[in-house]
Amino acid sequence: QEALEAQTLETAYAADDSTETQQDQQSQDAEAAESVAPGMRPDNADGFPRNRRDALGAMERELPSGFGRPNVMQVVSFTGLSGASASVPELFQYPSMPAGCEIYSLAAVLQAMDHDADPDSIVANQLPFDVEGDDCASAFWGDPYWSGEGMPPAIMAAGNAFLEEAGASERFANLTGTDFDELASKASSGTPVLVWTTLDFEDPYFDEPLEANSFYDLEHCVVLLGVEGHRACIMDPTQGYVTVNYDWFKYLYEQCGSMALAIA
Repeated sequence: QEALEAQTLETAYAADDSTETQQDQQSQDAEAAESVAPGMRPDNADGFPRNRRDALGAMERELPSGFGRPNVMQVVSFTGLSGASASVPELFQYPSMPAGCEIYSLAAVLQAMDHDADPDSIVANQLPFDVEGDDCASAFWGDPYWSGEGMPPAIMAAGNAFLEEAGASERFANLTGTDFDELASKASSGTPVLVWTTLDFEDPYFDEPLEANSFYDLEHCVVLLGVEGHRACIMDPTQGYVTVNYDWFKYLYEQCGSMALAIA
């Protein structure tokens, strides 16, 4: 009887050790998942808000009348795109630059134009900052490595400074106020367009459309690559390649000040 009880206790201790080992391993796996190298998909990146992991499922809400669901879909690649639009790479801003969506979108377009554009180098060498803090349009406000926003004039200045230093003849133009259908046509013709929208393509619930160069919650910048059917093809520096309901993306563009930037 004593031998049987001893064997039972030994088995129980072994089970406890096994459970602790599994829990330790799970904890180690979770810690490892918190650190994702720049350029990798940021599903579990350190500092990546958990709600963004569920972005695709977070759209179950009532939307303004006349629209379908945003219907965000992540895709591996696009077919049918042309020119530089077909060459825009997936660049992920997390975990390297949490407030650098504009910089990563700009770098992606420059890379599609066969330039060796590095987001960190652009911040260090071409991005204008206003140290006095009273210029919120032609200079980046805040810190792209922490918290901040950049409007089209500032990002255009950075892009054109890069192109000038590279000896390129092309220049970016501020297309703010352009009809969205015209922007979509430009992207579909091979010229990718930086578009200011909202993070996760959320409804900003503005009472009326913003004026250009206004700061707003959920401010975000993505690259419009073209149109497939009734869906906008986008490179989002937080999600990679996605498609979004065309009318919904157009609505967001107009609500957020109709701000855009592209090669002239």
